[in-house]
Amino acid sequence: MYKIEKTDYGYFLTFEGLISRHEMESWYSDSVKALENPPKSFGVMVDLRNLQTPLPIESQSMLEEGQKYYKRRGMKRSVVILKNEITKIQYKRIALNT
Repeated sequence: MYKIEKTDYGYFLTFEGLISRHEMESWYSDSVKALENPPKSFGVMVDLRNLQTPLPIESQSMLEEGQKYYKRRGMKRSVVILKNEITKIQYKRIALNT
């Protein structure tokens, strides 16, 4: 499950449970819609506390593409809320790749 919420600072993203590639593709499509008219620059807060890990490789690659898209649309900073070391390692690697 995922949520995309517009906020005064930009966007709040929530990912919970096991996110399949299909669901991550839906998140990407919904992100494109949410970012049709974004502010010139914005921040993103990502809540991964209830994400089931490890995140499948196919989902990780789609998350990377989404993160690149947010950056192209104006994301200047992001904050990630994590609960475990595996998620931290995965997300750090994804962030470095983008």
